Amino acid sequence: MGFVMRGMYIYFYRNYSTTDYSILKHKSLMRTLNFFIVFLILGIHFGCDGGDPVTTDYATIRVYNGLSDVPLLSVKNGSAEVAANLNYQARSASFQVKTNSRQSIGMYRQGGTTPISEKQQTFSKDENLFWLLLGRAESAELLSINETTQTPPTSKAMVRFVLGAKSTTLQYSLFLAPEGADFESVLIWAGNVGFKTIVPYKTVDPGKYNLVILNPSRNFTSKTITIAAGEVRTLILADPINPNDEFDLVNLKDNP
Repeated sequence: MGFVMRGMYIYFYRNYSTTDYSILKHKSLMRTLNFFIVFLILGIHFGCDGGDPVTTDYATIRVYNGLSDVPLLSVKNGSAEVAANLNYQARSASFQVKTNSRQSIGMYRQGGTTPISEKQQTFSKDENLFWLLLGRAESAELLSINETTQTPPTSKAMVRFVLGAKSTTLQYSLFLAPEGADFESVLIWAGNVGFKTIVPYKTVDPGKYNLVILNPSRNFTSKTITIAAGEVRTLILADPINPNDEFDLVNLKDNP
């Protein structure tokens, strides 16, 4: 289109621009026309001929600090800090990363300069990721979950489970029993649950529950949780903050 407008300008200039006083009365009009055409050419040059503006799309990430020896975690996208002072057993707010180029996401001790873990990748538009950094700093493991929006049925709730305690070496069975009920009287929620296992969302009635983690020797850990109607939650079994405890249960709300 820019070539067409340039051609129009040359045509008008050659045919109507002149010093012949017989058409001097048209000079003012031609000056205005010339200015207008030049303006159009410049606009088209930076628009059509220059290509469409580059648009940037984004992916979204949340990071969970599951490193039992890192009390405060920092997350950087390149050199820009995108999450700071993330406590052990806490999850960051969502942050965005560009999708039109390869990005480097590093996780550091707060104030540190050497990453504990670093991941480089090109993200997809509208990708929604939950990254769980698990274990200890010297042997950190990154568990990545591709999130999809979950909406409980009317008057129901949804809950999932992640075994994020690095100290566990066994395969567990998982039960979610209403408070006061014998856990073995309900159907098993999941079996063969080991470190970094993700147990998918389960739809439940709102109320108070005992989450029971049973090992092959039939020793179990029980944690009590309360789930309200409409809630979507992630339960993470974590190595304890208090060394005298066996495990901690981290209870995160996934929906607003």
